[in-house]
Amino acid sequence: MARFIYAALIIGIISFYQSYFGLNIFGIKINLALAGIIAASFFLKDIPETIFLIALSSFALKFSPQAEEGIIIFSSVLLGAVLIRKFLPWHNAINNVFLVFLSTLAFYLIGAYKLILSAVFLKEALLNIFAGILMFALFSFLWQINKK
Repeated sequence: MARFIYAALIIGIISFYQSYFGLNIFGIKINLALAGIIAASFFLKDIPETIFLIALSSFALKFSPQAEEGIIIFSSVLLGAVLIRKFLPWHNAINNVFLVFLSTLAFYLIGAYKLILSAVFLKEALLNIFAGILMFALFSFLWQINKK
């Protein structure tokens, strides 16, 4: 239960931060919520916990009584990533990098397909992968501390 609470706090904070401030590098906003949820999904036991994190993040990113297209795409892409993560053959750290890239690609294919061949996509994909690696390391560290 403590792991889920840690994950919910981290995802809530980074989603809120992304929504109101954002982390802008090279003119590209890093999708911290996407990277954080994918990384957290490798450390949580059940898919419903990860689905809750997706809902929490979606709510923090866009507080509105009506769901926007971008939030629906975001949630759908992350749900797909969470569902296929157990079927990937590599080590979880490699799977994390692959899913962050694949999710970024899917997000662009569905929401902004004209930008796929631009430097914007490549920059965001690389920054999201870097954020995903850092988030995976953070969750690994927290889980090691929690074991003791």
